[in-house]
Amino acid sequence: MKHCFTCYTLVWGILLACINGGHAHQLCPGDVNNNGIVNGVDWLYWGVAFDKTGAARTGGSVNWTAQVPPAPWVLSFPGGVNYAYADADGNGIIQLQDARDGIAANFWRTHGQPSPDAYRIDTTHQAPLLALEPQQLSVSPNSNLTLDVYLGSDDNTLTGVYGLTFVLRYDPYALRQRSLSFTRAANSWLDPQGNTLQAFIHNDSIQGRAEITLVRTNHTNISGYGL
Repeated sequence: MKHCFTCYTLVWGILLACINGGHAHQLCPGDVNNNGIVNGVDWLYWGVAFDKTGAARTGGSVNWTAQVPPAPWVLSFPGGVNYAYADADGNGIIQLQDARDGIAANFWRTHGQPSPDAYRIDTTHQAPLLALEPQQLSVSPNSNLTLDVYLGSDDNTLTGVYGLTFVLRYDPYALRQRSLSFTRAANSWLDPQGNTLQAFIHNDSIQGRAEITLVRTNHTNISGYGL
C-alpha cells in the first residue's frame, strides 16, 4: 500500500523553537538554528531567512564538517543565531539549494551535544486541529491511499501563520520502502498565489517516521484554516 500526501496544510506563525548558543563558534551546514541536530525545524528557520544576503563563507561547502562562520550578517533569529547559519553552501545568499543540499542532505546528523528543539505542548486543548482525512474509504493491496491534511477549522482560524513542521509515524510494514510522498495542494490557503510556500519531507521508511515541513518564503504571515 502506498500513501501519497496530495495536500498539505500547516504552519504556525513564526514557529521558532528555542535556540541554543552552545555551538556558537562553528557552523555545520544544515543546522540552521545551531542546536546540534539537523531536522524539520531548520527548514522553518531557513524559510524565515530566505533570500537574505550577507558575507560569503571562506571555503564554504555543504559537506558535513564544522566550518568557520563568516562575518556576522545584519540580521539574526530570535535567540541570537545569525542568519549566516542558514547559508548552507556559504555563497552569501539563502536560496532553495541551501534547503536541499544543506538541510535535506544532512538531515538527522548531529554535532557536539545536541539541544533538542523545544515544542510547546497544549494542555488546554485549544490548539488548532491537525487532521488527516483519507480520500478513499478503503484500499486494496498494492494500491494508493491519498490523505488530505487539514489544519484548523471554521471555529478555530489560525492567524499569523508562517510555517509548520510535524512528524508522521506509521507502520513501516504497511508501505513499500520509499513509497511515501507528500505533495502540496494547489489551492492551499497557505499559498493563495502558488509561489510563496515550500514543502519538504524526510521519510525514514525503515523506522516508519516522516518529518514534514511547510514554510512560507515571502517574510509575510497569513491567516486561515483548512486544506
